[in-house]
Amino acid sequence: MRLSPLSPDSMSAEQKDLYDSIDHTVATSLAGFIAKREDGALLGPFNPMLHSPRLGAAAWALTTALSQKSVLPKACKEIAILVTGMRYQAAYEIYAHVAVGRLVGLSELKITALCCGMLPPHMSEQETVAYQVARALASSGPLPRPIFDASIRVFGKEGTAELVFLIGNYSLVSVLLNAYDIPVPDGTAGG
Repeated sequence: MRLSPLSPDSMSAEQKDLYDSIDHTVATSLAGFIAKREDGALLGPFNPMLHSPRLGAAAWALTTALSQKSVLPKACKEIAILVTGMRYQAAYEIYAHVAVGRLVGLSELKITALCCGMLPPHMSEQETVAYQVARALASSGPLPRPIFDASIRVFGKEGTAELVFLIGNYSLVSVLLNAYDIPVPDGTAGG
């Protein structure tokens, strides 16, 4: 890990404001994974956000916008996030979203397939399209027109935009995790 986790008592006012926002959202909206040490220091992508609060606040604003009034089914979001995390091999992202995926009802079979880079069996049409969009965007080049059209048909214009921004956001999260070499928390399995 290339950045020491910041304890709340060592933060500037700008860092503390961002910390409070992240801590509240993580505590109330995300569960199943370790995001904070006993001393209150945030882990995962939250730590680099706090080290650069001007940029971190902008990244966090997108993350919160994607969680407010979401039109995408939770399982579809987690599928897209896991496909993106696997593309970048971002250990903490995979660890955290395997846990969240379980909480939103993804089966172990689906989670295992996603973590192996495979299309899971027994997917709904929405889940399949979310997988296809994430897989195509996590590769390289433009989103193929048939996949884009399927996304518009299944999720509508707003849902497709949300899915694309979600994949872009978790690409950023993956890059942060990898740039700062952020591991899964001590004492936890990788997923």
